[in-house]
Amino acid sequence: EEIMLENYRLYRRVDPELQRRQQEGRAALFIPKTYATVETAVRYMVNATLAERPYVFGYPRVEGNEEAFLRAATMQTLIDYQLAERIQIRSLLTKAYRACLIFGYIPAQIGWLQRRRSRRRRERNELGVVIGTTTKDGVIVENRPDIRLHDPLGFFIDPFAESLQDAEFVITQRFVTHRWLDERRDLFGNRVVNKAL
Repeated sequence: EEIMLENYRLYRRVDPELQRRQQEGRAALFIPKTYATVETAVRYMVNATLAERPYVFGYPRVEGNEEAFLRAATMQTLIDYQLAERIQIRSLLTKAYRACLIFGYIPAQIGWLQRRRSRRRRERNELGVVIGTTTKDGVIVENRPDIRLHDPLGFFIDPFAESLQDAEFVITQRFVTHRWLDERRDLFGNRVVNKAL
């Protein structure tokens, strides 16, 4: 952890002399060489990785079958849309490469995001007058792949494990809102939520 913090200090480098000059109202512009090197490398790495669209190519398993070719092209379009628009892979890779160059690694979680909520709908008669409302629970409002990057300084692996696959547990630090805790009161219990609030 000390090495990672030192690497971050080199990347951000706040010099006391520059702070003093800024307080005096003098010019205090300083760009660390480490910062410039990392940002330049990140830009090159992201552009090299995502040089062409589509990001993923789909090929049919069976050659000469027109229907299989169309299904592969459809899947290719869907995956490209999800990577570019929903996951925003360019922004995600920029953060990941930057963290890799500063800290040496970046923990990531790949999964599926499915959000549900209840929806209310107004019922109308033939004249368009509202006669009541109906509520439908569990309507899926978001259903897509998800990639989350975790802070390397807030990622803790089982200390007795030799690799991530051998770990019995992994702890990630996550900051949540009061509302998030209140919504999970049934899951965590009142005592835990009240203590956290």
